[in-house]
Amino acid sequence: MNQELENYIKESKNSGFSDEQIKQELRKAGWKEEDINQAFSREPILNKSSIQELTINTNKKNESKTLGMIALVVIIFLIIGGGVFYYIKLKPSENKEVQKNQDNNSVLSEEETKKQEEEKEELKDAKSVLIDSLSKLNNLTDFRCKVERTNISINYDGEEKQEKVEDMEIWIGDKMARTDSFNFIAPQMNQKIIYRDNYFYRNFDPINDNWNRIDSGSKLEGTIFQYVIRALEENPVLLGSESVNGKSTFIIKYEEFGGLYGDNVKIWIEKETGIPLKIEDTNVFYYRIKEDLDSSDKDIFIIYEISYEPINDSIFEIIGNIESFD
Repeated sequence: MNQELENYIKESKNSGFSDEQIKQELRKAGWKEEDINQAFSREPILNKSSIQELTINTNKKNESKTLGMIALVVIIFLIIGGGVFYYIKLKPSENKEVQKNQDNNSVLSEEETKKQEEEKEELKDAKSVLIDSLSKLNNLTDFRCKVERTNISINYDGEEKQEKVEDMEIWIGDKMARTDSFNFIAPQMNQKIIYRDNYFYRNFDPINDNWNRIDSGSKLEGTIFQYVIRALEENPVLLGSESVNGKSTFIIKYEEFGGLYGDNVKIWIEKETGIPLKIEDTNVFYYRIKEDLDSSDKDIFIIYEISYEPINDSIFEIIGNIESFD
């Protein structure tokens, strides 16, 4: 009976009734005052026990939530830490690789640019090279150089003979030029050629200082550079590029008089200055028939000791007798 009473009291409290309301209802139902008080005296103990159980369960739930939060924080920390490690340790290597690739691309770009420039040079035709060369040569001033001429001849047995036959020295001023020739094989062919005042003066008789005067329009015609002028008058061909004494040159070829009884000429023209650094002049007729041993089969001219320094005008003076051929 007491258990039934205690259950009623407990349920009534859970339903929100006060102790006094519950007691009144129990009295109306015929319960004795002693039984009612005894039941109420036991009810708080039961509540306390329930509260403790509830508190324990709540604490357990809170602990579970706390552990879950801690686990979540740890996971987030690991994710963030991993990202920082990747950025600090791994990313730089990738950046270095990217930079390396960019550098390689830059090198390739420079190589491609150089190749394109070379291809542009290859697209130049012979006449444009000669015109550029002639323009630069006409603007030369305070210029001096030496020229070595070597001759290659062929005897009746087809054997080649090579020997140095001539030295030249050239001076070019603003509007004047001079060439001195020293022939080792035929000293009587030594001569001086001076250009000034739109005339060429050739010292054909050095012993008696006799000079020829010939009308001319260019200071280059009495020098080795006349080969450039002659090339423009023919049908020149650009053969390609080559290095001469460490300097980059264009190779120009042309034939005089159709290449049968004339000369087959090659000129190595320095790209930067337009100066011919080497010239090969082959007499095609004698090269093919090989009969006249006294004639030159091939002359090779090498230009060297190029310098730019002030030239005294006295070097272009003419002393002696002048015979005019106007």
